[in-house]
Amino acid sequence: MSESATAPVKTAPAERKKKTGPSWGNWRQKLRLWSGLILFVYCLSHFSNHALGVISVDSMEAASVWHYRVWRSAAGEFILLLAAVTHVFLALWRTSRRRTLKMPPWEFTQLVLGLYIPWSLIPHVGTTMGLANQFEFSPTYHQMLTILWPQHGFTQSLLLLVVWAHSMIGLHFWLRLYPLYHRLKSAALGFAIAMPVLALWGFIESARRLALAKDVELEVTREQFDWLTTFVIEARSVVFGLIAASLMAILFRYVFGLTARRLTITYPGNLSIRAKPGATLLESSRINDVPIASVCGGRARCSTCRVKVLDG
Repeated sequence: MSESATAPVKTAPAERKKKTGPSWGNWRQKLRLWSGLILFVYCLSHFSNHALGVISVDSMEAASVWHYRVWRSAAGEFILLLAAVTHVFLALWRTSRRRTLKMPPWEFTQLVLGLYIPWSLIPHVGTTMGLANQFEFSPTYHQMLTILWPQHGFTQSLLLLVVWAHSMIGLHFWLRLYPLYHRLKSAALGFAIAMPVLALWGFIESARRLALAKDVELEVTREQFDWLTTFVIEARSVVFGLIAASLMAILFRYVFGLTARRLTITYPGNLSIRAKPGATLLESSRINDVPIASVCGGRARCSTCRVKVLDG
């Protein structure tokens, strides 16, 4: 881009005629979307299983057989882990590429929740998958609920709500580009509220029953708990390092940009701003507090922030 460019807010008529529907973005956006959908399907299955705790712990155990038959199979576990690693890596990569943290509240909320999830999820993954693979521990509901309740009841409930909120924000701002979603929005809202309520109800109710009965003997030894503690510390160190690196990349890019040659961007109405080289027009507009529509949050899925360069 040259030192002067004009970026009108409205799309040219010829461009509107070519638009046939929402885009799924570039290959990185597609990978992030598909990996997120796989993780959502897993969470939906897992939380639905939790909801059966309203009936009984035995109902949860019976349904978990089908859940684990899919997700703990060799193929299911590989797909799940690949989706998790892909989703987290692409989220951190996109975060590190940002020129600014100025963004709409929904984007900031989704970003913060997304960074919190891997940190808080590591102990749960270490127990259900780590101990199972290392020591052939069977993570049944009787065992897991006894381990979690009551010491970890709050953090586990908070994790469930954070995961669900992160998923719902992502789904909403993807599906709202489709007309069918607007016709089903009321039903979708009811589902988005009912599922975590039922899952938490089932989790808490079943855990309290087991705690009162006191008839479950834990199969986890002190040696296994020590292994789990070491795993959690090491895994969290890696995650913390990756999160810190992605945030430091934003800081370094900002500091180095202070001395870079600035570009001038002119909008309709003779509004001009000075922008840093390398930033997108959406980021430049946000940095300078210029209101610009961006339905998908700059994920290349819609056309609301499409611009036409008229000069330079």
